[in-house]
Amino acid sequence: MYEEQDFDNDTLDEKQKNKIYIKIIVALAVVVVLLVVGMLFYMLYSKNDGDKEQSEESKQSIENSALISADVSEESLDESMDITEEPSIPSEESLDSSEVVSEESSEEISEEPDHGWVINPMGYTYLYYGAGFNQFNGTKATATKYADAMNTFISSVSFPVYSIIAPTAVEFVDIPFDIKQSDDFYNSSQKNFISYVQAGTTATSIDAYKSIAENVKDQKLYFKTDKNWTADAAYLAYVAFCEQTGNIAVSKEAYEMGSYTGYLGNFYNATNSAKLKENADVVNYYKIDDVYPCSVTMYIGKLAYKDRALIYTQLSNPTSYANYAFLGDRGGSFTITSENSASEKSLLVIGDSSAFAFVPYLVANYRNIYFVNAEAFDGKMSEYLAEKTVDEAVFLSYAYSASNQQYLTRLNNMFASAE
Repeated sequence: MYEEQDFDNDTLDEKQKNKIYIKIIVALAVVVVLLVVGMLFYMLYSKNDGDKEQSEESKQSIENSALISADVSEESLDESMDITEEPSIPSEESLDSSEVVSEESSEEISEEPDHGWVINPMGYTYLYYGAGFNQFNGTKATATKYADAMNTFISSVSFPVYSIIAPTAVEFVDIPFDIKQSDDFYNSSQKNFISYVQAGTTATSIDAYKSIAENVKDQKLYFKTDKNWTADAAYLAYVAFCEQTGNIAVSKEAYEMGSYTGYLGNFYNATNSAKLKENADVVNYYKIDDVYPCSVTMYIGKLAYKDRALIYTQLSNPTSYANYAFLGDRGGSFTITSENSASEKSLLVIGDSSAFAFVPYLVANYRNIYFVNAEAFDGKMSEYLAEKTVDEAVFLSYAYSASNQQYLTRLNNMFASAE
């Protein structure tokens, strides 16, 4: 009896042990499953978190790029309108290898709109059906500042001083209101701006606006790819100047005309616009120094470059520099002496890039012409005039320049007393 009971207890212990082993194995299996599931969740979470972090970094990078572009553009807006490059565009190879951008969408991305803004190192360039424009936001306040700058100079001299403000192309372009509204391309009236300057200055005002407005539809007075006016527009200003000053304007017909084709100016350089390239300009010039021989010296700082031409007819790269037909490089000042001028008088011209196409016509009327390029001249006017005899002076600036704070600062510095 005792032996049997002992056997039964041993059997029971063995069964209990087996049950415990089974429980342990099940528990271990559950732990393993939980670990596997946990690792899967961890890997999935890590991937999502990494994607999110990468997305945030990309977003931050884009925002930083936008801020940098905005800073550069804001600084460039006040600077002279010389234009260089556009934001980078993905190459055809990178588009082809992309798994996201389809062939159809890549064509849409590369397609250039008919109108709108292009942000570039020049600032903001507005394109409208194959032509570039600078927005004009001149106010009565900025007109007063320009008038005051001229008045400062006038108060320091005893000879007559005249003023011409050249309107820019945007004044005469006809853009529908709905496009202006959608593109946020609004402009102030340059005609009103000019009248504000005339009212505020003691200089004798010369009206070039009227003849330009009357002829802008019939003559090519502005370029499409460049900010400047043409030689024909500058001639209209010359005629208005002669009428006001008692000079006789020489007809353009007295000069042989030459041309450069395929010119791509600073609007194109700023934007690389295909539509501007399709509308490359023709730059016409008149061989004035064939009729009125003259000597030309250009000054950059204290360096003098003698024996230069009035009109350049053999430029090596007219596609980029055809507008340099007028006096060549953009020096700080020029001294021009005409051999066959109608008078012995000397004229001082203070202006921006608009004066380069204007000055050559003056050799028919003045023996000496002193042209100060206010966009590049770094000296003091009092020192510049110290050893010169001047009979008359004329200011010639685009309305855009006359309303530009950087240009106004240069004028004020030029007219400040030398220390």
